[in-house]
Amino acid sequence: MNAPTEAAPVVRPFQVNVFRPALVNDVHAPDAEGLWRFNGYGSLFEVGHWRGDVNVYNQAGNLCWRDPAASGEEANNLIAYVANSRWPARTAFANTPDGTQFHVEKVQSVPAACLANRNTPLYIFDAVTTSFVDFYPYSVERQVDWSARRARLRPRAAAAKSDQELKAILVEFMKGLEDPHTGINGMVGDEPFEIGSQPGKPTFRALRAEFARQTEYTDFFEWLAVWRAADDEKVFAKLNPATRTRALNGAVMWGVLDGNVGYLSIGQMMGFEPGANIARERELIGQVMDEALGELRTTDALVLDIAANLGGYAQIASDIAGRFADRRRLAYTTHAPRARGVAPQPFYTTPAGQVRYRKPVLLLTSDVTVSAGEKFTLMMRVLPNVVQVGRATQGALAGGLGKGLPNGWEFGMPNEVTLDAYGQRHEVTGIRPDLEFDVYRVGRTVEGRVRAVLRAARFASGDSYTTAW
Repeated sequence: MNAPTEAAPVVRPFQVNVFRPALVNDVHAPDAEGLWRFNGYGSLFEVGHWRGDVNVYNQAGNLCWRDPAASGEEANNLIAYVANSRWPARTAFANTPDGTQFHVEKVQSVPAACLANRNTPLYIFDAVTTSFVDFYPYSVERQVDWSARRARLRPRAAAAKSDQELKAILVEFMKGLEDPHTGINGMVGDEPFEIGSQPGKPTFRALRAEFARQTEYTDFFEWLAVWRAADDEKVFAKLNPATRTRALNGAVMWGVLDGNVGYLSIGQMMGFEPGANIARERELIGQVMDEALGELRTTDALVLDIAANLGGYAQIASDIAGRFADRRRLAYTTHAPRARGVAPQPFYTTPAGQVRYRKPVLLLTSDVTVSAGEKFTLMMRVLPNVVQVGRATQGALAGGLGKGLPNGWEFGMPNEVTLDAYGQRHEVTGIRPDLEFDVYRVGRTVEGRVRAVLRAARFASGDSYTTAW
């Protein structure tokens, strides 16, 4: 992090309750309008009366282009809420009042470098690679030298004559990176492509190898969804038939295991209804959590299974974690390393929801617990009635920063650093559990998590753990 000098003012996060809608009846509030530089994110928002447009720039200021993927409704969603103060004068935007705050600086005019988009292979190469050099926060942890890669490949990019040649160069630029929040995608001619950086760790590597041996599916994540559904079915079969339930297209399932131990599985933190916005998603998961925890209220303990949770919205993770909280507790902080003088933003686990569960909880995680599932893990770990069991999470907490390019391609990468309540990083290493045991067993095929669920249930009902709470 670029720490401010002692003389530099430190910008503190706004309180959640001061944020208000930036767009009302399809018109932006007057104090939201203007040209805003997003401190530390390489984005310049032009917020007009009805819509927002986005320019993307590098730190040196010699590269700047209009983002074709983040204008109009997309931009308006990102800056849906605004907060400001007169003294000291400052403004921040957020997509929800309790989401990440983007502290902004008002500027008078669009830099000259933004006024003409360029669409040559070299310009696209420079736009992508300088963004990684400028804003990627985990180069040390991921053991990648973006500057060296850029210098080695730039002569090839200067000689490239087509998008096809450029794509091959960017594949080389991204080679070997196992960061699920990083990737490049677009079209070459009529063919879509994705230079993906898929999750690492033993289970994901074994799953990718298993996918490669089959021929029915050509897309890994489509195949993975089918594999996960079959894995869920094995766990579902172990629940008491009179108590077992699925909701939100299988994203949530619950019931009672032997020993009067409750079971609740949450497979994702978004995507509960096609086309739903975040407010609707939060409403849906709230209704389901009321139903599930209401039915599990008479159990003696709970296995909360996020071992196969691939992430989603951190706000939904917070909503769910609040169902188990006794009081407000600091869970983690985030900051953008390039945001000069901006203090880290704290996020808390706060009691929430109509129906709550305050009995012992065993939180089951694995290296297939990713992104918002990991932030949820940090939110749960600070609660005194929760013990994390299983294996360490994936180690990809930072979220993604998506940007469009002049040729219509898009790229994404993490842009923030997440620290737990004790100031520790868990990127790459993952969040280690209090009690470790195998969740998935890796061989030629990957054995599912049903044994781990039953083992966690035995711990939940055993004397050695009930006396520890």
